[in-house]
Amino acid sequence: MTQPIEKGRYFCALGGQGRNYGVLIEAMKKLPHIRCVLVATPASLAGLTIPDNIKVYTNIPLKDAHNILHFSEFMVLPLRVAETPTGHMTIVSSMFFKKAIVVSDLNYVYDYVDNGKTGVFFEHDNADDLKQKIASLWENPSST
Repeated sequence: MTQPIEKGRYFCALGGQGRNYGVLIEAMKKLPHIRCVLVATPASLAGLTIPDNIKVYTNIPLKDAHNILHFSEFMVLPLRVAETPTGHMTIVSSMFFKKAIVVSDLNYVYDYVDNGKTGVFFEHDNADDLKQKIASLWENPSST
């Protein structure tokens, strides 16, 4: 992975199953100076209006999604509460690429993310808390 698909500074969000991209979009509306590259399924974005500071890719090859993750500052994983936990493969991918992660504070991610060390939790469904965690990690990349 020598050439980035996306140039410049950004964080990413990846995946389509069990995601709450509505809360990410609400947070990003309040952070117009920060770029997000979002790799998702069209179904996970249905009915959402994407602000200008989010670039969306859908149905791209895994190698391209990994390229986006590799060159990102960190990853955000906004999850929905679900009967079947989701997001684990995305968390493992962020670990593989040594990226910090901002993730919904749900009990099924506790075995993967060490809050304050490998990532930070945000209060589930709280766009203001997510906004604060994104801004903090963006401004202080070495804080995790």
